[in-house]
Amino acid sequence: MTKNQPNRPPPDKAPDRNESQADSDLTAACLIASLRHTIGNDVTDPRLAGLTDELHNKSERFRHIWGRHEVRSQRGATLLLSHPSAGELRLNREQLAINATPHMKLVVYSPAR
Repeated sequence: MTKNQPNRPPPDKAPDRNESQADSDLTAACLIASLRHTIGNDVTDPRLAGLTDELHNKSERFRHIWGRHEVRSQRGATLLLSHPSAGELRLNREQLAINATPHMKLVVYSPAR
């Protein structure tokens, strides 16, 4: 890995386009299902309504996945995110409950191995 691209795999280790797209689709589905879980019954929050409206208007992928109505809590997962300058990042995601504040969670991302 180079200094300018710290999290990019070497060219011979880079995932192929089909694998990368499949990971990206899975990541999007997980995050959108988690968003539905986070919203829960609080469908009247104008900020959340504005966010989902904006995503719905700007992203065909979001519209398709949102329309499936999947809801699930995301505790741990490995995600592939595409960063504009760092490239593809494969990250482990852990979501931890904070007992003293039931509506808050700590989300930790770390490099996947």
